Amino acid sequence: MDTTSLFTAALQLPDPWRVSGVEFRDEEDGRRELHIAIGFAAGSRFPCPEPGCGEAACPVHDARERVWRHLNFFQYKAFIHAGVPRVTCPAHGVHAAPVPWARPGSGFTLLFEAMVVELAKSQPVADIAEQVGEHDTRLWRFIRHYVDEARLYGDYTGVEAIGIDETSRKGHRYITVVADLVERNVICVVPGKDPTTIKRFARDFMDHNGDPDRVRLVTCDMSLGFAKGIRERLPNAARIIDKFHVIKHANEAVDKVREQEARGN
Repeated sequence: MDTTSLFTAALQLPDPWRVSGVEFRDEEDGRRELHIAIGFAAGSRFPCPEPGCGEAACPVHDARERVWRHLNFFQYKAFIHAGVPRVTCPAHGVHAAPVPWARPGSGFTLLFEAMVVELAKSQPVADIAEQVGEHDTRLWRFIRHYVDEARLYGDYTGVEAIGIDETSRKGHRYITVVADLVERNVICVVPGKDPTTIKRFARDFMDHNGDPDRVRLVTCDMSLGFAKGIRERLPNAARIIDKFHVIKHANEAVDKVREQEARGN
């Protein structure tokens, strides 16, 4: 088996796609990169990309070169190069055909995106970007895509106990995180930490089949803004101050008294 056939099999390319070339390139910074060229035979036909169209053998109108970042090949960055065919459909005209290794419009392969999304479950995106040698804003674009896509299928029917907490980065840029206490899943993240935060959560909750009137229990901190929002938007919920914040305030009170006594004695 030659190199092109090996990489065609490794990439699991369906007909009529074939690897046409594989080469290592030396970059200006001294690193080497693997570049894989993919093509298709002259006369190949592709299905129309329009949803619901049954045309399965559209002729190629032209092709436009694209590049995608792929999973590393050992320690080397790998890239896929291909001419994306634009096909002529009798019903829908000229449209770019999808490629089997990447989403339309993405500069990364599906396998690369899957790896990054999996890492993002446990690591900051900035750290992942450094590991893979990409800018974090490029990674955030497709991470947001998959998060938004996954949330379309979120169903909060029957959720009755939630936890609410806020966090901040870079000063006072707060976000509020809401979690299902039974399933232990994050179900909503919204900016801010005032009563309107609970309003935005309640709206999103209902958009995903949740019923604010069925929520019986809310754990949160001592925020007056949260208290007001819960009274207005979750009328049947009992509010419980979580023990972390109780202990935190108790420790702060003890430290304050200790300092006062130390100054006087």
